[in-house]
Amino acid sequence: MNLQTKGGKQVWEEALESLNTLEEQPALVWDDYLALAAEDHCKYTSARGGVSHEGQRMPNGDYQQPWDRVDKYGSWEGTVAESIAFGNIGGAEFMVELFIDDGVADKAHRDHILNSDYKKTGMAVCPHPKFG
Repeated sequence: MNLQTKGGKQVWEEALESLNTLEEQPALVWDDYLALAAEDHCKYTSARGGVSHEGQRMPNGDYQQPWDRVDKYGSWEGTVAESIAFGNIGGAEFMVELFIDDGVADKAHRDHILNSDYKKTGMAVCPHPKFG
């Protein structure tokens, strides 16, 4: 895997340290409804060249958020999050990119990956006019 970061070797070492201190976690369970919610947003951002967690405008004037997209396909309890990566790379590379979270000050994507409150996952991949 060819890895380039904005923060250099330090961000890789920080991510590696975080991984090395991690306790074993249960595997996430695939959820078709989460995948459909992800696909909806994937298509929306792709069609507009966007890079945001905000989706289309809802009747109340607010922009759709990740939990709104999940609500479309069923109910959920606890917590819900969304991690987005862009580019023309494979699944393993996306996971490394999200885990390193280079350029993201609060490391929210890494926090999502490491948060044991999350039990299910769904994913989608779409072409993007800017990132491939």
